[in-house]
Amino acid sequence: MRTIEARKAIAEQLPWVTKLKEPQRCICYRAGAPLRIYFPEGSRIRVTEADYKYWRCKQPAWWRFRSLKKSWPKDGTYCWRHLVERAIYGDDAEYNRAEKWMEKKGIE
Repeated sequence: MRTIEARKAIAEQLPWVTKLKEPQRCICYRAGAPLRIYFPEGSRIRVTEADYKYWRCKQPAWWRFRSLKKSWPKDGTYCWRHLVERAIYGDDAEYNRAEKWMEKKGIE
């Protein structure tokens, strides 16, 4: 079992993940956000800028992530939790890419 510090050290080594010098805003939304936030064009309720601001993740984003074109996560800045849950391990293509890279570098 790896500690969080060990996991962060591995994430810093990934070629498509960059640790930022200063935090930015995480591009994800908090858990429990209504679907109208993700798909405003399909909602009967008008989504305002205040709705987006309310549901936006409040954690500082220290990580810039570059995704594959065929994967679900987007390029952008992520907090640690969203980097792990949504970007690296949230999509099969991204998960396979990370696992292949770790296997190639001999990281278990």
